[in-house]
Amino acid sequence: MRRNLLFLSLISVSLLTSHAALAAKSGYYRWTDAEGEVHFSQKPPVGKAYEFIESQTGKRSAATESANDSTTPPPESEQDLAPDAKMEVLPPKDPAICQQAKSNMQSLNAAGARIRATGKNGEVRYLTQEEIEVQKLRAQDAIKVHCE
Repeated sequence: MRRNLLFLSLISVSLLTSHAALAAKSGYYRWTDAEGEVHFSQKPPVGKAYEFIESQTGKRSAATESANDSTTPPPESEQDLAPDAKMEVLPPKDPAICQQAKSNMQSLNAAGARIRATGKNGEVRYLTQEEIEVQKLRAQDAIKVHCE
């Protein structure tokens, strides 16, 4: 009898937790800043009117984070979207990538450093100054995303 009761309680708990997981919304938030630029993110903006757009259905729901916000809600039709609006999706911070990017930046900034690279065919060559600058920008971006 106890085993049956335990089994039924485990089943009911698992059903409840799976239902809660299915009920969670997945999507992104859209809002317009004071300059009129449209932003997209995975977290709602603080103190601004925003719109939640479900990823799978495309349904929208408007909301405001705080009642004292004076900005207007974002446009309601797809035609009103800014043509250059981009969604910003940031990966989770990774300490290993952070440390590697910092190490790369230190090597790239070393005075007189000659940085070798291996090509697709296995040939080894030195990076040009322009390629070093590009690698510095990449390292800075990685540091910004994974360290800060």
